[in-house]
Amino acid sequence: MFYTRVSLLLCLLLTACTWTTAAPPTAPPAPPVVAPAAPGPGQTAPPVAVATVAQPTAPSGDELALLDAARRQPRDKVALANALGTCRTQPGGCPLVSRTTPLEVTVGQVENFWVNDIVGNRNYEISATLRYAGPVVLMYVENGAEVNQAGLEQAARDFEQKIYPRTRALFGSEAQPGVDGDNRITVL
Repeated sequence: MFYTRVSLLLCLLLTACTWTTAAPPTAPPAPPVVAPAAPGPGQTAPPVAVATVAQPTAPSGDELALLDAARRQPRDKVALANALGTCRTQPGGCPLVSRTTPLEVTVGQVENFWVNDIVGNRNYEISATLRYAGPVVLMYVENGAEVNQAGLEQAARDFEQKIYPRTRALFGSEAQPGVDGDNRITVL
């Protein structure tokens, strides 16, 4: 009985060691191009577009280097929306921003915001109060949340004087004015 189990185990091991994988699938052959029927007397043949199907090939090191060195175009979300959205039927019909004048806000003003709960996979609306309005940033705090006002103002000044200028120096400016017509960044 012992030798039977050992021989069975040995056979399984040898089978596993000699297992071969199937060859990777190859691309299907290109479809043949069929010429249209010849026109009858006094008729002209319509133009025929002939498409060729290129066989996929793995990029060479040179192609990868060229792609890596290529200048990448900036993403223009407005142009993309115009090209793919409802504006494509009316070029120039969609505004670039939702308003053309800066927001008229004062500290203490209450605004509603839609927020996303990624854990609960839901969106919901909250009310927040503007607690700091500076030249670069507007900081809102959700109603009912306890926040140290002095700490909030210091964080806003640090952002305006240190973080924001350094970020712009490294990555460039965001689109200005923003979609709300205001150059300031809104922080909730």
